[in-house]
Amino acid sequence: MAVRYNAGMTVVPLKDAKDRLDELLAASAKGEEVVIAGEDGSVFKLVPTAIPPKKKRGGLGIAKEEIWMAEDFDAIPEGFEDYLP
Repeated sequence: MAVRYNAGMTVVPLKDAKDRLDELLAASAKGEEVVIAGEDGSVFKLVPTAIPPKKKRGGLGIAKEEIWMAEDFDAIPEGFEDYLP
């Protein structure tokens, strides 16, 4: 059972909050202060946060002409011939 205070704050016991989490999250998102109280005296406050949108990754060709491969990239360096299978 939730206790609602005049200042727009709702205090909910932890055992009730588990069953009403969606409702409590929606209330918090609307700006209502929601406090969850544990039986052991612990207190938790739901606070909405703004998460910045993820940056879009570039598509194909974004690094065009920035990445190159030497023509002899697969050549065997001098002195390594003895290590070949």
